[in-house]
Amino acid sequence: MRMQHAARALRATASGLAALLSLPLVVLPARAAPPPPPAVNPAVPAAPPAGKKPAGKKPAGKKPAGKKPAGKKPVPVPEPPVPVPEPPVPVPEPPVPTPEPPPPEPPAPPAKPPSAGADPLNSLNKVTTVEDKPVGDGARSDFNLVPVAGGDTDIGIGAGYFAGLVRMKKGVEPYVWNLESAAFVTFKPRDGGGVLAPYQDLFVKLTVPRFLGKAVRLEIAPEYSWETLSYYGVGNASSAQKPDGTNAQFFEYVRVHPVLPVTLHLRVFDHFATTTGIAFTQNWLEVKNGTRLDVDATSKDPELKRLLGHARADHANLYFKYGVRWDTRNNEISPTTGMYHNADVKLAPGGEASKFPYRYGQTTAIFRAYTPLIKERLVLAVRLVGDVFFGDVPFYELSRFADTYAIGGVNGVRGVPAQRYSGRMKVLGNVELRGHIVKFKALGKDLEAGAVVFLDGGRVWADTKSEPQLDGSGLGLKYGIGTGARLRSGNAFLLRLDVAWSPDATPIGAYLATGEIF
Repeated sequence: MRMQHAARALRATASGLAALLSLPLVVLPARAAPPPPPAVNPAVPAAPPAGKKPAGKKPAGKKPAGKKPAGKKPVPVPEPPVPVPEPPVPVPEPPVPTPEPPPPEPPAPPAKPPSAGADPLNSLNKVTTVEDKPVGDGARSDFNLVPVAGGDTDIGIGAGYFAGLVRMKKGVEPYVWNLESAAFVTFKPRDGGGVLAPYQDLFVKLTVPRFLGKAVRLEIAPEYSWETLSYYGVGNASSAQKPDGTNAQFFEYVRVHPVLPVTLHLRVFDHFATTTGIAFTQNWLEVKNGTRLDVDATSKDPELKRLLGHARADHANLYFKYGVRWDTRNNEISPTTGMYHNADVKLAPGGEASKFPYRYGQTTAIFRAYTPLIKERLVLAVRLVGDVFFGDVPFYELSRFADTYAIGGVNGVRGVPAQRYSGRMKVLGNVELRGHIVKFKALGKDLEAGAVVFLDGGRVWADTKSEPQLDGSGLGLKYGIGTGARLRSGNAFLLRLDVAWSPDATPIGAYLATGEIF
């Protein structure tokens, strides 16, 4: 055992020596002998023993005396470099957020084309209301019949009827077709005694908004009239004063005239359409000797005879009509918003050598606007008319515009007697405040009662050139003011009663008719 331990110790010693021999040899410089100790001075305190620092401060900058060891110079240990502080890396400031522009508004959706059921000429026209429309997909008819006993100060008192038959279908505006009719016979006391039947009239009008399924409106309006009319002279200064010694028929003449007009309105685009029409009229005239018309027609004044033309001869007229129209009304029977304007030219290509002796033309422009003032309960309605004749004009047309009477009558300047003023040029205007008062049901129908106040005014000129002896001087405005009542059945039939005062009235004018004046 001991030998084994000795062997192990020997191997460990040999391994340690081999490890030492394998290390690199480093020669250390010889240290110099310390100098002899200094002499002891009793007055000086003895140095502290080795290893202890003397009390007090160590002299600055002094090192122990002695020589530097000979041999290699000591390798200077480089001082660590003084770190130069790097300039601070600029931290970019966060960008100021720029407010983003608001997102663009989405484009307005394109206007929807009028539906197949909209009025082909005016997509805003809504004649049939929800209550009027039939249930389901079927169609139904709405019939109105109003027997009347009345009249006006122009034609006297009589009896007749107003009727309307409209065919409606769900989703179809304004209607499939509309048939209107009126008939009236009146009687009037004649000045100086006797009774006169001044007015006998039968009127029918058929309107088809989609003629042959196209965007074409067809209107056929045959009418038969037997009228005792008035002629007071030509011009704005004509007088209604009868000369001394004349009878009650001095201002009267009789005209019997059946007429057949056919009109087509062709859509160009929504609200805008062209108009083409033709009309035939047969005229039988009765002009008694000594009447105002007879006196003027046989006058030696060539200008007056030119204006009157063939005053006595029975004759026929044929004319063609061309025009344009702009319509944005929300209801053609009783509008509360929108406009309706039209400009027309009527040409009668006759001549003395033909069956149609009158060769003349007429231009008419009419502007209408409707504005609700209190929602649709109170509506301001305005109309302005300009009318000019040229050529050889029949005398009975000189008091008319657009197939109705102008300065006077039920559709012109109310309060002024019908046919009171005649001339080749006319201007007139109407202003109405229309109140829609109350809606109610009666006899199974939706009804609405309303009221109006109005102011009408206008004047005529005898010719397109100045005629002061016939027109007088100054403004020469003829006017009437009044009020009226309205009764509407559904949205396709309206009955109106108007009463008006004018300086020309005797003493007032009263009118019963169907439909608004404009």
